[in-house]
Amino acid sequence: MKAAVLCEYGEPLSIEEVPEPTPDPHGVVIETEACGICRSDWHAWQGHGEWADDRVPLGQILGHEPAGRAVAVGEQVRDIEAGDRIAVPFNLGRGHCGYCQNGHGNVCEHGIALGFEEAAPGAFAERVHVPYADYNAVALPESVSPVEMAGLGCRFVTAYHALAHRADLTPGDWVAVHGCGGVGLSAVHVADALGANVVAVDLDDDKLVAARDLGADETLLVDSDTDVPTVIEARVGGADVSIDALGIAETCRNSIDCLRPRGQHVQLGLTTDEERGEVSLPTDAMTMREITFLGSRGMPPSRYDELLRMLDRGTLSPEKLVTNTVPLAKVPDRLAAMNDFETTGIEVVDFSLSSQNFGYKTIIYSDVKLIGMSSDGSTGGLSLRRAIIIGLLLLATPFVAFVLIAAALTADAGPGGWLLLVVAPLSLLSGIWSLTGDTDGMTRLFARFA
Repeated sequence: MKAAVLCEYGEPLSIEEVPEPTPDPHGVVIETEACGICRSDWHAWQGHGEWADDRVPLGQILGHEPAGRAVAVGEQVRDIEAGDRIAVPFNLGRGHCGYCQNGHGNVCEHGIALGFEEAAPGAFAERVHVPYADYNAVALPESVSPVEMAGLGCRFVTAYHALAHRADLTPGDWVAVHGCGGVGLSAVHVADALGANVVAVDLDDDKLVAARDLGADETLLVDSDTDVPTVIEARVGGADVSIDALGIAETCRNSIDCLRPRGQHVQLGLTTDEERGEVSLPTDAMTMREITFLGSRGMPPSRYDELLRMLDRGTLSPEKLVTNTVPLAKVPDRLAAMNDFETTGIEVVDFSLSSQNFGYKTIIYSDVKLIGMSSDGSTGGLSLRRAIIIGLLLLATPFVAFVLIAAALTADAGPGGWLLLVVAPLSLLSGIWSLTGDTDGMTRLFARFA
């Protein structure tokens, strides 16, 4: 089977043929249908985590947000059958220790992290093994697509666990979200669904547009000179709960400093090699104002049913965060795009795509879906401005083509008439080229439907 393997830190992942897994007596093997591409994968690829004894070993298959179908089932597994659709939390518990038995399997005493440890090869692979499947495998309803469930991976469930289980959040509270990447936008959407008011903070205006569409009541576009806590205090009177969704010293400190007395800070973002797991905190001020500092990691598999019920009711819509689907071969490129924060929302590997097929990209702007296609199986995004221009062009081209064809048919059989017959279809092709964004993609589009 094909898999994306970490061969050298910071170098492109290698797409290789590797042996297929077989199930342990307590495990299952799933055929991977989709897997999210997370910033935690980026941290692993960069070789971060050495300072916390958490560095991913070379030779590891990355990927930790899978959904798929069971294709091989261990003899001791009771609750999963071949053909069942399942999702898999990245923090795998055994189900036996006191933490697991009390609903905290995400911090299992003997737990392992899918895609980050040699004992748990990851899901950037056509098949992946899930140990202790009766505890870890989460049954999926048929109404939830694999891509949607992959969107519910590490980032979304981490945000949900942080706000629904770790923080003491009540409807009407103000939640500040610092950093609007995948986990940050997930936190915006979850906080809104739980009845909170949300202020989203980021350097990128496009990410703040996405945050507003996902429920942010206030957005704050910042630069290096912005006094974030002061602005949040002026706008909303401070936050009751604040989330650092990025993991650098500045966002962590801003998150704490923007809190009201008795506020709660929740740390979701992991640090880079600049902080190396250590951030200086104003502990005296935190003590005097009774500020709570919380960590949150993943979510216990025993609580996934809460999320699935909210999905079924339409309260949560993780598919709104999925901005890009790509084939497995594009994973190295998409990780590299995270170097300069060039990704928005959640990107997902769709294993139904190949490098020769079209993917799709959907960005939600006020419930309007803007779709672009690309010839390499990845998906192109459209800005709102470009989408409006393209829409006007596409509306105009059929009319122009009709006029040119009519003129050609009524013209004398001369060079002008033949020229019009050539120009008319070319005008239509130009509109399609504007949509696809590249001539190769346009050629493939016509070849596919020819």
